[in-house]
Amino acid sequence: EPYQWLCQVLRDLPAAKTVDDVEALLPWNIGAESSRQISSAGAAP
Repeated sequence: EPYQWLCQVLRDLPAAKTVDDVEALLPWNIGAESSRQISSAGAAP
């Protein structure tokens, strides 16, 4: 889900210290397991 991905990126981006950290947040680098965790936890506004 695009909204869930965006919520995760906005949550994790401030902690990114390297280019690799930022690249890990790209949608094709976030695996299905992360998507399931996000959807089961719910997105906090």
